[in-house]
Amino acid sequence: MDGAIRQWRKAIDHAPSHAEAHYRIGIALQERGELPQAIIALREATRLNPNEATIHIHLARACEAAGNTQDALAAYRKALQLVPTSAHVHHRIGHVLAAQDDLAGAVQAWRQTIHLQPDYAYAYVSLGRALGQSGQKNEAVAVYEQALQLDPRAPFVAEVRQQIARLRAAEP
Repeated sequence: MDGAIRQWRKAIDHAPSHAEAHYRIGIALQERGELPQAIIALREATRLNPNEATIHIHLARACEAAGNTQDALAAYRKALQLVPTSAHVHHRIGHVLAAQDDLAGAVQAWRQTIHLQPDYAYAYVSLGRALGQSGQKNEAVAVYEQALQLDPRAPFVAEVRQQIARLRAAEP
């Protein structure tokens, strides 16, 4: 990986406006866990190529991993302007909003994810969790059950079954 970073840095030395080089360095640094440096490189890549959604998504993921939910949300929203029908971006926005304790916003983002991609089982799990946390137990159970129907062998199955049992036990 160090060799690849060196090669991309050489490319930047020859052409400082080489957006792809900044992007590739950002990805490599992110994979190494060097988030502040990755964010700098990815910000520069978005400055040089502002219409590439993938770069904004990677910047958002780096910001999210660094705990900077405000910048993550801004980068995801920029990506969403470029690819408004991306279920993945809506799903990630939901996670950032949930991390900011905006459950209503997260629920809205996950509902949009499901609208765009009705077979996205993980979005149902995320939505079910938020509904359960906001006291909408019956709807949470129904959403969790949809997740199980969509992907009965997914890694989340045991957790979802536990959540369903917990929600049903808490019913008045």
